[in-house]
Amino acid sequence: MPGKILVADDSPNIREILKLSLETDGYTVVLAEDGDQALAMVEQEKPDLVIMDIMMPRVNGFQVCRRLKGDRATHDLPVIMLTAKSGWAGSAGPARPAASCRSTATGRRAARRARS
Repeated sequence: MPGKILVADDSPNIREILKLSLETDGYTVVLAEDGDQALAMVEQEKPDLVIMDIMMPRVNGFQVCRRLKGDRATHDLPVIMLTAKSGWAGSAGPARPAASCRSTATGRRAARRARS
């Protein structure tokens, strides 16, 4: 049974594309426009997976990930980081996040794994 996925991205187009794609695969999708909103939605909605942009206003994706991984209530929550910036996929990026906060150019494969 597909779960609930939080998509956090400051681009309305990216949010909508991911939402439509994931809903087509049977997931329930909740949306956030920035890092602050993503943190609030995690607490409120209790998603099974978070897919978020690295470069967001206010609180960036790496900062959100570090907060989630540092909280006992959410430290096991899977997080997929997205970016349009070349050279970041699979790297620690400038924020040098914890090992569990990795970036990827595509999150669909990992979303499918979350379903099984």
